[in-house]
Amino acid sequence: MVSEQKLEEWESIKTWKQWREYIQQLLEDSDDAVMSALVRLYACQEEDERATRQSTHRNGIGFDKADAYRLSKLAVKLQSGQQISYGDLQFARAQLKKYWKQLAVMSKRNIKEQRRLLEQQNAKAECSCGEQLQLDLGVV
Repeated sequence: MVSEQKLEEWESIKTWKQWREYIQQLLEDSDDAVMSALVRLYACQEEDERATRQSTHRNGIGFDKADAYRLSKLAVKLQSGQQISYGDLQFARAQLKKYWKQLAVMSKRNIKEQRRLLEQQNAKAECSCGEQLQLDLGVV
């Protein structure tokens, strides 16, 4: 779960231009973000596309035809716990920047889910505190 502060930072990103700048900078600065983006975009490929490492559906989701084989290969490598080379990481970093909008949409969904989980956790904490207070006072 992410912190309230991090959620507020992400929720402050309002426009597509801000999302593009944020995602592209994150990919530039973070190897972990590159590897995570690879795996997440690969998961968006259709099952037959993953099996063949090709992009055959024109659905605007996952990798495009030009990148499908190489980026799928790298994603599979990461999923199996293997490392990718520095050169492959740099290639992926450069290619993934064009997928910023898909990554932004995924991020926005994740933010909503993280906010819901945080609010749920806070509600449970408030409930627990109230129950504990009642127990301490001998009310329950």
